[in-house]
Amino acid sequence: MPAMLAFLDDSKTGAFFVHTEKGKTMKAKTMKALHCRTAFLVGCAIALLAGPAAQAQGDGPITLKPGDIKWGTSPALPTGVKYTVLSGDPAKPGPFTVRIVFPPNTKHPPHSHPDARTVTVLSGTLYFGHGDNFDEAKMQELPAVSFLTEIPKGNHFVMTKSQEAVIQVTGMGPSGTDFVNPADDPRKKK
Repeated sequence: MPAMLAFLDDSKTGAFFVHTEKGKTMKAKTMKALHCRTAFLVGCAIALLAGPAAQAQGDGPITLKPGDIKWGTSPALPTGVKYTVLSGDPAKPGPFTVRIVFPPNTKHPPHSHPDARTVTVLSGTLYFGHGDNFDEAKMQELPAVSFLTEIPKGNHFVMTKSQEAVIQVTGMGPSGTDFVNPADDPRKKK
């Protein structure tokens, strides 16, 4: 994007001309078109700058190889499910990325999250459904490399069948998990 722009208004034709410091002139038929282009360029710049920031934690960027990942559990997930935070902190404001391993034959009852999320199935097959009641007939089979989005407060449920599924979730904290049926919340069973 040029460092300096000059805007010239031709009030007779209603056209606007933009003269850049490199001497090139472009014509925008209306100021609205010019604003749309500017908004698009600003959006692209923000997206480019936010991408690396989402991966940075502490003093700089993060690089993790499979052996570097420290697995634990989450009290909001079923017993046997492995969980790790790769970047950020889901409990605090800002971007976060977590990875979850669902073992074979695992069911995660209907629940929602306060934030919008993106989910990528890294390996295995995940079965995913929307709604207030766990219903296998409503589930979609999502094999490895599948991608989905979750809307804020959108009730959903997941399961695995004969193989484990590894997923990666990215969202914007603060986050959490609210179960449709409080009796399904594993945090209350412990």
